[in-house]
Amino acid sequence: MDDKTLLNHIHDCIQKQSEPCSALFKHITAITAQLVRRYTSSLSMEEIEDVIQTVNFKIVRNGLQQFKGRTVYEFTAYLKRITINEINSFFREKKAETMDYSDDVQADPDPPSTINDSPENRDLMQKARAALKDYSQEEQEAFFMYILGYKYEEISQQLNIPISTLATRFEVIKQKIRDKLK
Repeated sequence: MDDKTLLNHIHDCIQKQSEPCSALFKHITAITAQLVRRYTSSLSMEEIEDVIQTVNFKIVRNGLQQFKGRTVYEFTAYLKRITINEINSFFREKKAETMDYSDDVQADPDPPSTINDSPENRDLMQKARAALKDYSQEEQEAFFMYILGYKYEEISQQLNIPISTLATRFEVIKQKIRDKLK
């Protein structure tokens, strides 16, 4: 799904149009299912479906309205944050062992929007997106996760990238963004 299609689907879902919502939630469900399977090995199919359903409910309830990003990568990072929070909540409720990095993730049932939506920040984010277009999906996703407040350790574990590689990539990306902002 490209950026424009994603944003159109989000807007249409907020306006309660069923066809775009159906396409968007197929996309969201696929990503969520992949994340749940990746970070949990002890859940049954029924439990996985419960987590997916809870994530979808949160997205419908107010997640789409709170999302302020403009790219698929920002939405994926936003969705990952919600999914990880729900996985942690599920394990807490079941009093089972949590994921390895759960101590580093702070649960937030309704994550804040990705950025302050002031005109200055919108302009900066637009320039940052333009600077990131040359990078791979994985690099863009990692950088937007960093912007959302993920720690290097969390990004490293979720994307299977060594921390040293992340640090180097982020420095290169930050420099390119600084150059574009001049």
